[in-house]
Amino acid sequence: MLEIVPSVATQAASATNQVIVFGMDERIMGVIIAIIVAIVCFGGIKRIATVTDKMVPIMAIVYMIGALIIFVANITAVPKAFGLIFANAFTGHAAVGGFAGATLKAALRWGAARGVYSNEAGMGTAPAAHVAAEVDHPIRQAIWGVFEVIVDTMIVCTFTALAVLVSGVWTGEGASANPGNLAQLAYGSVFGNFGNIFVAVCVFFFVLSTIIVITHYGERQAEFLFGSGFAKIWRWIYIVATLVGGLGITLERLYSLTDFLLGIIIIPNMLAVILLVPQVKELQDEYFNTPGKYYLADMAAKEQAKANK
Repeated sequence: MLEIVPSVATQAASATNQVIVFGMDERIMGVIIAIIVAIVCFGGIKRIATVTDKMVPIMAIVYMIGALIIFVANITAVPKAFGLIFANAFTGHAAVGGFAGATLKAALRWGAARGVYSNEAGMGTAPAAHVAAEVDHPIRQAIWGVFEVIVDTMIVCTFTALAVLVSGVWTGEGASANPGNLAQLAYGSVFGNFGNIFVAVCVFFFVLSTIIVITHYGERQAEFLFGSGFAKIWRWIYIVATLVGGLGITLERLYSLTDFLLGIIIIPNMLAVILLVPQVKELQDEYFNTPGKYYLADMAAKEQAKANK
């Protein structure tokens, strides 16, 4: 529950870090985000689902289309970009270290931390949203849980990395001073100032949807521990954290605090996941192998639809 507070602040800080392209004060953006989050969250889980269901797919598709245009504009640099990924995964370009062992350790540390923070795999927070889904079998919803990790990390994050690499902005002046703006620089290299604004808007919607969802996570955790009355009060803590994140706190400090707290919750959650493996295996077999139901029923319906054509 407490670990979500710095997560909310970090997300808000990430969004306010982008508003420089609009010439807007970061604090104003923090207030705007907090107001929107409050309006949506006080509408309950149905309003949350309504907002995020429409927002996330659209912004992800538009963002990736922009990345594809960058690839086409720098098509000759694409093979080299893939080469850089594999050649420098554990070297000085991936992490700073005085010798090979330190570089490898730093690369694994930051890669795992940012990856987990991006997709929530192993944290145990995403189930708070998945349990609200109405499905005929838990494995059906679990498949969507796997799908969202693939889309977030394997597709969206990879598209971002490749856009930065093929555009060459990661070697430019000022890249190391503010790496959080590399995506803006990459899009700006092809689309000009529109690219900067485009990424800022995308980040805003990514962050907004994330804050809305993790605020719901924290509220459910508070309700489980202390009851619904306390959960309603605790909801305001996250809204205040959104405001704090927009006050100019450095992302480095927020990431350090978030990494520490998330590390604490990942350890017991992963132990629980391991203990639940037999139960998951049993449910998986039931979903895929029950005659006339679930997966086999879906396959039969598809075959029937083909035959009717």
